[in-house]
Amino acid sequence: APIAGSYLFTAGIGTNGSTTQMLYFSCEFEVNGSRRYINWDGKGANTASYMSQTNSAVIRLAASDYVRLVTEKSNTVTVVGTQAYTHFTGVFLG
Repeated sequence: APIAGSYLFTAGIGTNGSTTQMLYFSCEFEVNGSRRYINWDGKGANTASYMSQTNSAVIRLAASDYVRLVTEKSNTVTVVGTQAYTHFTGVFLG
């Protein structure tokens, strides 16, 4: 954060392949390396489908704090890092 204040963060994460047996998948914001603002998605069994997850949060930050987009998932499906599938935005509110 360039200055202290409240920031609105939004994000979405998508996968690039079949998520067979993926039982959970998250879209999380880390603040200064600590996991916070976690949005989990869970599904069961052997459905072969793509997954995406979104999250948004208003986060109060001090100057020089940083926010990172992270995910945790239950198998090795690759997270897509292109604009078409994954996004991360932060806006200063005041």
